[in-house]
Amino acid sequence: MEKSERIADRLINLTSTKMYPFVIIDAGARGTLPEPWSLMNEDCLRVHGFEPDPEAFAALEKKHAYNRLYHPFALWNENKQIILNLNASRATSAIYPTNNDVLAPFPEKHTASRQTEKMIEVMANRIDNLVQEAWIDHIKVDVHSAEMEVLEGAENTLKNVFSVLIETWCLEVHKGQRLLGDVLTYMDKAGFEPYTFENEYMAWHEAQPSELKSTGRRRQVASVVLFVRKDFTSVPPEHRIKAASILDIYGYPEAALRMLVDLDGASEAKNVLLRTWNNRPKLRGPIMRRIFGQKQDLYMAPLS
Repeated sequence: MEKSERIADRLINLTSTKMYPFVIIDAGARGTLPEPWSLMNEDCLRVHGFEPDPEAFAALEKKHAYNRLYHPFALWNENKQIILNLNASRATSAIYPTNNDVLAPFPEKHTASRQTEKMIEVMANRIDNLVQEAWIDHIKVDVHSAEMEVLEGAENTLKNVFSVLIETWCLEVHKGQRLLGDVLTYMDKAGFEPYTFENEYMAWHEAQPSELKSTGRRRQVASVVLFVRKDFTSVPPEHRIKAASILDIYGYPEAALRMLVDLDGASEAKNVLLRTWNNRPKLRGPIMRRIFGQKQDLYMAPLS
């Protein structure tokens, strides 16, 4: 069965996508979009991707399509030249340098990939300066340290955004970065509330001393947080089925139904949502098993 067929009866496909495609901002666009966006027909998407690493940007440009616009910028809270630390694993490269004092208790498998191999100068800019869209359905932020600067540079853009999936840090793994609490406070003031904290993805054991025969609990290093707009009435009617589909895919049918309340033409979407959840109650939570044949929720998957 083709992956597209697996989501054929989902709310995603009830949207008039040619008129109102899902508009996605991908901050840290190296590689591919995460699911479900990577599984959708290209006609359903319009993507603005940002990647400052020249090699990664060149690879993205090879995928250039009519609906995908890639920008060779680091995202920041102002327009300026900035230093990018290119790490041993390029996927961990960051604006803020690696903080080896904080990483010291952890084993090499978590720390070696984060050691800086070289520094390059790149151009940074604000999302507000680079993206002009009337409505944005989803922002993914996976930038390893500069999350707050990305959000500050999107102050105006966030007024017209439905959901944000962001990797936030509980420890100062990068010197000078701001942490989870700062992101939570900022997003609350911007009109968003957290729906999901995915904690397994970045929870690490400390290095095990030779005299210790068993390991203790893992420490929380980072968390992937899904934020959703608080005021559903502020979502334009023509974008509410898309908003409901995002809530549904992430496992929130109750909120999806609230999004569809009193929406003209939403009866088919409601029926699909109710049929799916009422017929498969055991999948409440791990709904992604049905859609993509996986053993985890969408928000449990690593961002990159």
